Amino acid sequence: MPVIHINHRAELTKEQKRALSKGVTDVFVNLLGKDPELVEIFWHDIEDHNFAKGGKLLEDRK
Repeated sequence: MPVIHINHRAELTKEQKRALSKGVTDVFVNLLGKDPELVEIFWHDIEDHNFAKGGKLLEDRK
């Protein structure tokens, strides 16, 4: 069973997540012949205060 984790900044809408979830699932179905009901996707929304780049929190870089 494919288990997919998607880490992304917390800026995607539910509609975007729905569309991406469908697209990612379709890739596993079309390329690997997987049953779509077996494809699990976990979204990890990362807030700007939980991500740093260049030694600074993303919220401090704005």
